[in-house]
Amino acid sequence: MGDWFIGIDPGNKGALVALGPDDELIVCPGERPAGMGWRSDPDRYSALLSVMQARACDDRIAMVFLETQQARARQQGQAKINREQGMWEGWLMAHMLPYRMVLPRGANGWRKPLGRANFKRGEDPKVWTAQVVERLLPNLDARFDGRLRTYHDGVTDAAGMALAARLTARG
Repeated sequence: MGDWFIGIDPGNKGALVALGPDDELIVCPGERPAGMGWRSDPDRYSALLSVMQARACDDRIAMVFLETQQARARQQGQAKINREQGMWEGWLMAHMLPYRMVLPRGANGWRKPLGRANFKRGEDPKVWTAQVVERLLPNLDARFDGRLRTYHDGVTDAAGMALAARLTARG
């Protein structure tokens, strides 16, 4: 029996990464450069279902880290951000999956188990996350076979959350 850990970056150009036993990975959307983002809400839901179906019968989803989106007052798309957050939470609850809402930064942020809670002005947390994920998960292709010039932020963030979920669960 093995444990799976899932990280979800819910943004428009977000991703879902599932980390299984022996660092087995499922990346959604994974068939194309995700720089284009999710195609639709059904794509998001089918990504979650594909992870649930891909694991072995006796494997369990031990924890899902869902990044909290931060909408600022009067921000364009504030209602869409809240709707999408609720949609992911609803799907996780409907399937009775254990999940935790996580912020990227701070003492309780998902980056802390990976080694950094906060960043100085001018430091890019996205670059740091990509480097950590590349080192810890060498089989993750966050550039989609060279089709992207830089790492896909949604994929590296989701992979970082999956790693943080695993590290948090193991204490």
